[in-house]
Amino acid sequence: MARFVNISVLVVFLILFATEAYSQNLIIPEQDSLQDQFIARIKQFNEFVDRFNYEADFNDEIPDSSFKALYPRERYLAHLFDRNLITGEDNLLPPVNKFINDVCIGEHFIYKYSPKIIAAARTRILYEDLEGYITIYLNQEIVGNDMVKWVILDVQGEVLDFMQSDTSHIRFISPSSNETNFINMRRALADSLHLQDYAHGNYTYDQLSVFFYCIYKGIIKVRQVEKITYHINDIPGWCLSVEEFNRSGYNSGWLISDIYECELELPEFLEYIKME
Repeated sequence: MARFVNISVLVVFLILFATEAYSQNLIIPEQDSLQDQFIARIKQFNEFVDRFNYEADFNDEIPDSSFKALYPRERYLAHLFDRNLITGEDNLLPPVNKFINDVCIGEHFIYKYSPKIIAAARTRILYEDLEGYITIYLNQEIVGNDMVKWVILDVQGEVLDFMQSDTSHIRFISPSSNETNFINMRRALADSLHLQDYAHGNYTYDQLSVFFYCIYKGIIKVRQVEKITYHINDIPGWCLSVEEFNRSGYNSGWLISDIYECELELPEFLEYIKME
């Protein structure tokens, strides 16, 4: 328990790590620095999860006793953070220390197939032959006893946000419309920007359904996923974001780019990250 209390050791390591001075401690045979950097780089998200869970060393092998002696879990977790998160203007060293403390003491892990992992895929599209961007949110869904798949939870983008709502309540279908065989419904539905004002009170505009329809009709064509951010709500009391950092040096690949304390269920968590 004493090793978790001495946060100063972790602070020193994080500062050294930010300047890449820890490279001399890598358990790697005699190799040049580029090879060292490639081995240290977290090349895939699943590799990030394995390192977070203390299931893989720098060589993607199960950590042995000598590795654990040199890199106890709290020290190993420290290298999973983007250095700018710790040394930049928004210095998050105190919450990082608290997070690492909580994870190690509570022995918390990330379940690789957790539905609480949301992938936000920034995607380039063509909308009526004009280039634009949307974000597609996905998580993993377990099928049966031994199958898992990624499913689309929601989408977000300005090209899909064309419905407006009128809070003045001047748009409605008159209560006497049935006496005229709803003759005024044609005029109401011609008001295409305010269609939702003519729906029932519990109606919610659904961008995902609109997106699927636009794909079906060929109005939207998906071109390429250009960036992925994983939002993880699998650690009790914490949420973290993981992004890929393509740069030279040891602090590269899939790293924690943000961290904050939260207690949110999946629907609220999705709405929260959509506001970022």
